[in-house]
Amino acid sequence: MAHALDISSLTKNSEYLQLLFERFRTNYEDEYKQFLENKFKFLREYGKVNSKEFFAVLVETYFENPQELHKNMPKLYIDMCFLLNQDIIHNIFTNFIGAVEKISSKCTDNKLISKVDVIKKTSFNILNTFKLISVYIIIIGFLYSIGINNNTIIDSIIPILFVMFILNITYYYFMSNRITLTKNYIVLSNVFGKKQCIDLYNIIAIIYINGKLEIAFFNNSKYNKIKIRTTAKQSEIEDILLYLSKTQILVKFYVKKKHD
Repeated sequence: MAHALDISSLTKNSEYLQLLFERFRTNYEDEYKQFLENKFKFLREYGKVNSKEFFAVLVETYFENPQELHKNMPKLYIDMCFLLNQDIIHNIFTNFIGAVEKISSKCTDNKLISKVDVIKKTSFNILNTFKLISVYIIIIGFLYSIGINNNTIIDSIIPILFVMFILNITYYYFMSNRITLTKNYIVLSNVFGKKQCIDLYNIIAIIYINGKLEIAFFNNSKYNKIKIRTTAKQSEIEDILLYLSKTQILVKFYVKKKHD
């Protein structure tokens, strides 16, 4: 069964399974090294052959000795629960994902969030506003310099640029999200007060690519992935992702280089 699960994670039609396996492999790297150094005596020695056999031994141990696995490898035990969609220790034999789900409308309540300690909170990046304004000033100045003898064209282009500028500002700030990281939730909120809470326990992976966040998580027992834009400074996002990388969540961070 373990090898069948491993192979199924390679299929294109199981994105969430691929992410779960990637998270699992990331989390078990240290444990596998320790196992090779003769730690975790409760595991079968055959798991030392390679990482695939190590996974097979973990699956076997999950069913035969779950308490010992949970005690010594808590992260891997939780990952195994997600992979197998059950939790033997707590007598959840079907729909583990649905049983542990904690996302609810209540977590959007400001009073509830205020009771949870805030670990990190992003701010709006004012510098990007000045950059945007500067670009439009340069464009308008350039148009005036080359169109001094044709004011009609200039007069028709300026209103269009102004509308584009307003739309850019509106989209960038009013539709973008601030991010608040608490002990239990990631809270996404915009200037309109719209708020979405995602329980950290339900998140499989977070991917950051040049100002955009992709969050893969479970909601209503189903796999979901949302893409959001944030105006936060990159350093603030790095702090949040650094913290999350120490949890169960798989974190990926990509920043496009200037010469790309």
